[in-house]
Parts: sequence; structure tokens; C-alpha cells
Amino acid sequence: MARNSDKKGGLSSEVEAYLLRKHGSYSLGRLERAFSAIYNDPFKAKAEILRLVENNLSKYNPDAVRSNIFAYDLSEIDSENFPSEFLKWTWKRSPFTLSRRDYKIILQSVKKAILTNGESPSSPLYRFENNYNFKLSKTHKGEKHFNDCSFFTDASQHIAYGKIVNVQYKPLSEKLISIYNQGKSQEEKDRGIFKPNLYNRALSISLYVLLDGTYQKAHCVMRYDSSAFNHHNTYYYGDKRRGVYGEVATSPHFHFQNADDDLLCLKKSKNSEKVERWQSGRCNAIDCQHLVNYLIEIDRLSAEEVDNLCKFGNDDYNMPFIYFKQRNQYISVPIEKILKNFMESESKNGKLSIADSEFIGETISNFNELYSQSEFAIEPTENKIFTKLIKAINFLQFIYDKRKITINPRQLEILSHIEIEIADKVFNEIAGIEKTSMKKVNTHEYTKNNKPKADDAFKE
Repeated sequence: MARNSDKKGGLSSEVEAYLLRKHGSYSLGRLERAFSAIYNDPFKAKAEILRLVENNLSKYNPDAVRSNIFAYDLSEIDSENFPSEFLKWTWKRSPFTLSRRDYKIILQSVKKAILTNGESPSSPLYRFENNYNFKLSKTHKGEKHFNDCSFFTDASQHIAYGKIVNVQYKPLSEKLISIYNQGKSQEEKDRGIFKPNLYNRALSISLYVLLDGTYQKAHCVMRYDSSAFNHHNTYYYGDKRRGVYGEVATSPHFHFQNADDDLLCLKKSKNSEKVERWQSGRCNAIDCQHLVNYLIEIDRLSAEEVDNLCKFGNDDYNMPFIYFKQRNQYISVPIEKILKNFMESESKNGKLSIADSEFIGETISNFNELYSQSEFAIEPTENKIFTKLIKAINFLQFIYDKRKITINPRQLEILSHIEIEIADKVFNEIAGIEKTSMKKVNTHEYTKNNKPKADDAFKE
């Protein structure tokens, strides 16, 4: 008995090694085997792993574990420096953890816009007129960042959200950039950021829940990534997502945070002075192809089958789509309308040439032709709610793939702008973000004296 207790006591060091990714690539599978050898039950082993990871995290920040989602002061969002301060926070990546119940609430929450000072809601997103600049560290020297912030709350104003759209251009070689810029006009130099042999481009759209209505406690719950990198997923024994998400999520892909990944996907490091730093928001991802396959599958389910899945609540795969299907909520992302608005915007800005128009027309024509010949086009549409969403997700993949074979800087610029516009609309639909806005109320005075318990605030 004492020997078994000694083994159990040593499991804390196994968790520490996993979080630090010691001994090369210390995998979750290795941690799973170490715990299962003692507990003889993978689910008991998992519960103990989660408990010890929580203990490890709580030593760093006791407030990080099982944080409550309750926005008790939305008034701070009115301040002029809130968006820029919120953007700075994203680089700190302080970890927090939420419960399964919290995530289910977030998945089904309808999010309405809160307009902040200086916001231009009518401006096309790809122009980044709401851009908030901040000083980059030395490690980000030469990078160009374009950002947009927006904020939301649910109808009860109990939960606040922040969304960041960020496009990052990382220089591959200052020497190559200098050679390229020789003899170029300023417009040509600016367009150089779109050339993949000069800059690595990464687009991300992230949704955060503001745990107390401020940027000091913000936790990423959903993200869209479009970069040169694929995401390798991490699963524990019996995780059903393996068959839905796949082992590797190619780019572009979507991240859906959840209670298990809050802990199992955490990673920390220690500097030379042994100061701990944590990486959060590293949850598993699903790429466009896997997501489309899943949407087709659940769109074929009967109302009774959907109700059963929602009733037990364990087969949503940490995504909101089964709840859309239960509500029969049609999800629409009108590609042609978005492209038309883009062309009108570029035309008014004096930037749309005849060649540009022809390129955009050819792009959508090529996509439609390929799509009409695919299995998606022959899928029955009766009682289906994801038909247009599926097409839009396929279009995102098409645009991403087209950028990889395009060399003309202006065409690359157009493809980048189009992806931003389409991805943002897809993201909003999936995240439950509505176009309508609502007036903020200052809940601070009410909640200071009458703050309800988290369970009371979110009775189902």
C-alpha cells in the first residue's frame, strides 16, 4: 500500500514534466500510460491528471482555476483605452479554466454588439479603420500588425465578450525586402507585405469571454486560424473528437475551447530565473474539410435524434452546431453578396481596376464550377440548415489554396481581403454574434451589493 502511495505521490512530477514538455516531446499519451498503470482505469486516471494540472496551475494563480463567468462591470468598455489595453493582454496569455456548464452556456449565448468610442461599424473590416497600434517587443521587430476590436454581451448582460481580428505579416528576410523595395513606388512597397517570399501572413479571429467584464480576466473560447502552419491535436483516451476533428487540422482551421482542453492543452515554461510563464488557448482544432463533413452528418439527423444528442449534452464535440440544428436555425453566409460589397467598397476607394474585377469574377466562377461538380452540390437541401455555411467554409479553403499558387501582389492583396471578410462572417455565425447592437447598462452598482452566485446567474 505504501509503495502504491509512493507511486501516486510521484505523479505530480509526471504532470510537471508534461506541462514543461520535458524529455523531448513529452506526450499526453505518455502521461496517460503513467497514470493508468496505477489507477487501472483510464477515466479515473484522467480525473486525477486534471486534478493535478489544476493544482499545478493554482499554485501559479489561484484565481485561474474554475473562474466564474459574470460580467459585473461593463462600464469599463466605454473607456477610450480599453481596446488598446485589451489587445496588449492578448500577448500575455494568462490561463483560466471554466466548467463544462460554462462552455455550454457560452456556446448557446446570443451575443449582441456593444459600440465603443471611436468605432466605425460601417467600415469594411479589411481596411482596419478601427486599428489599434501598440509597441511591439524586440522579438516582433519588422512585423506589421493590423487589428480590430469589438465587444459584445448576451441579452441578460451577464456575460461580456471581446473579439479580436488580427493580421500579422512577419518578414522572412530584411535583405530580400530591401532588394524588392529598390525603385518601387510607395504603393508597390506597401503591397510587398502580401508576397509570401517576403512575409509570412497569419490571420486570426479570436473570441474571448471577459470573466469580470474587464480585460484583466479574459479567456479565449473560439478562434479561426489561417497561417502557414497546421495544428497537431492532442487527445486523451476515448476522446470522441478524434474521429470528428482528425489527428491534424490543416490550415485554415477553427479552435473550440472546452473544460478538458483548458487543462490538458496547457503548456508552461520557466526562464533562467525560474519565473513561470504559461501558454493558453492551445485547444484542439478542426479544419474546413472535417468541419464540413461533420455539418453534413448532423444536418442529416432527424429532429428526434438531435433532441437526444442535446438532451445528454455530451456529443456536441464542444461546438454549437447541434444546438443550431435543434432550433432549426438557418445559418447563411452569402458569398456573392459579400464579394459584391467588397467590389463596391474598393471601387468607391478608387482601387478597383478592370483587371481586379476580372480576377474576382474569375475566382468566384472557378469556385462555383468546382463546387457544382463536388459531392456537396448534390447533397439534398430539404430541411437542411447548413447548406450556405458549408459552401462558405469550402470557399475559405478555396481562397487559402489559391493564395498559395498566386504570385501577383495585387491579386494576393485581394484574396487576403476577401478571406478576412468571408472568415469574419463565418466566425460571427458560428459564434452566435448578431449584427444588432444594444445599449450598455452599468451593472457595477447593482452587482456590488447584490452580486448573484454563478449558478443563480445562469439557471438553465
